[in-house]
Amino acid sequence: MASINSTHIQRHAVENLILICLDKNIKEYENSLYLFQLYVNTIKLYSNPEEFRTFIQQIKDENLLVIISGNVVEQVTSEMENHSQIDSVYIYCNQKEYHENCATNSPKIKGVYSNLQSIHDALRRDVRRINNDSISIQILSNRKSNELEQSFTCALLLKEILINSESNEQIKQEFIKFSRFYYEKNS
Repeated sequence: MASINSTHIQRHAVENLILICLDKNIKEYENSLYLFQLYVNTIKLYSNPEEFRTFIQQIKDENLLVIISGNVVEQVTSEMENHSQIDSVYIYCNQKEYHENCATNSPKIKGVYSNLQSIHDALRRDVRRINNDSISIQILSNRKSNELEQSFTCALLLKEILINSESNEQIKQEFIKFSRFYYEKNS
């Protein structure tokens, strides 16, 4: 009997991370998305810098990892520096020398890469770092503790309702429909 060797790919995707790819030639990324989905569930592809700007301005809670092509770097670099949710920027370009000084002037820019595999390696490293940094201690004022208690109580009530409610096929189907819609691009 012949044995089949298979590699098991372990997923370490984090829900509070969003990977954004900004490139006028966005088709190139579609073949490599599976590499990035090993670490980040939500991936947004943009070919228009204005749509990219609109999206990042709406983000409040998630950390953003941005892959940006060399042909649009100068259009959005200054704005990315002012946006605190952007953690890491990877410039994808064949003209490394031209964009190297951009990378040295900005702490958010992790490097200039000429292939997607090297970006994948850097992304894996940064996701690991973000996961390690996400363990935090928060000291709350008395004013905020009431809000926290209310939030905690709501979470407990929701948990009790979900655990003690009878299984309903319609609710299950709605949840599946919602999940498919939310994660439709993650196939």
